[in-house]
Amino acid sequence: MKDYIKLGFALLAVTFIAGFVLSTAYEKTKPKIDEIQKNEEASARMDVLPEAIDFSTAELDESLEETTLLDNTVENRYWIGKNAQGEEVGIVIKIYAYGYDPAPITAMAGLAEDGTVIGLKIIAQKETPGLGARIQEIGEEEGEPVVWFTRQFESLKAGTIEVVKGRVPEDVNGISAITAATITSKAVTEAVNKGYRLLSREKQMRGGE
Repeated sequence: MKDYIKLGFALLAVTFIAGFVLSTAYEKTKPKIDEIQKNEEASARMDVLPEAIDFSTAELDESLEETTLLDNTVENRYWIGKNAQGEEVGIVIKIYAYGYDPAPITAMAGLAEDGTVIGLKIIAQKETPGLGARIQEIGEEEGEPVVWFTRQFESLKAGTIEVVKGRVPEDVNGISAITAATITSKAVTEAVNKGYRLLSREKQMRGGE
């Protein structure tokens, strides 16, 4: 009986020490991880809104209940991009979409005032390799490497973008779904659409400023 008690105390001590070590390591590495994430997001903003050289942060009105992190949503803050002349050239939103994997797909979308998509970049995703993960697949366009899935969104009008199986007709404001990964394709598309709809409602609430 005493041996069991000793073993129990030993296991408790090991668990405590391991927990302490992990906690200490996390506290030490977290600032570095946060800094890396911050730099990645700053780079992504420049990628999706290349005309901008400076960004200011704004927040959606708290009454917009859809800003909570539910399926296919947008973060409640956004960035207003300005060029060298101080003129607004667009807005960047951070969106979250849920495809096949429980972990959210995180992306940045650059939008013009009228909702035209200027750029879209996937920041993080854990979708199935060879299927949903192809949202970051590199292709080629005019001899240059491009992420073909997100490139489809450029010049489309956010808010009403459709997902089409196969080739997209010229008169359709849509993108081609990834073969066997329609769920992921639709999740990203709806996140972009919802992000713009929220921004439109925000603008209306502020009197069209």
